[in-house]
Order: sequence, then C-alpha cells, then structure tokens
Amino acid sequence: MDIITTTRKTAGRSGFRLRPGAAGAGRRGGLAGRLGARLRRLRDGAAISQGEVARRTGLQASYLSKVENGVLLPGLENLDRIARAMGMDLAGVFERGRRHRPGRTRRQRG
Repeated sequence: MDIITTTRKTAGRSGFRLRPGAAGAGRRGGLAGRLGARLRRLRDGAAISQGEVARRTGLQASYLSKVENGVLLPGLENLDRIARAMGMDLAGVFERGRRHRPGRTRRQRG
C-alpha cells in the first residue's frame, strides 16, 4: 500500500505527492500539512507573495500552492530554495518559535 508517489522531475521541480487519505496528507494533519502551514506562516510573516517566491526560486506558483496546502511534500533541495527566497536558511524552517527575520542568509553574508 503506497502512500507516497514521486512527481516527475520537470524544470527543476520535484517532490512527493501524498495519496488522499494518507497519514501525511492534508492541510491540517500529517507532516505535509504541518510543513505547508509553517511555510505559509513564514511567507506571510515575511510579507512575500507566492508569486515572488516562485520568481526567486524558479519554481511554479502552482507547485508552491500544493506544498503550502499539504498536497506535495517538497524535497530538501526545493525546501532550501523556498527558505532562501524568504531570507532564511533551511534550519529556520524547522526551528520552533522562529519568526522571519529580515536580513541576509549565511550564504549571502560570506
């Protein structure tokens, strides 16, 4: 019983699509839902639109929408790209209580 299928790697996009009803699927429950909600809160806190994140990352806005809605679980490379587009490093996505802090990422500093 597969709960995850991989998406085609097209134009730099890849991720894992969760089957409906799978443990990680959905906006509220599961890993994909919690991660998507977290990314949306961070993006809203940074006052950046999905379109702007798409422009900065080279990912499609529809892909980002699916990630934020818990339909897709992004791979680490894309998650890192999304985090950097919001001005933080990958660890910042997972740190509890972390709010967006405008400024440069470590990579930009040096």
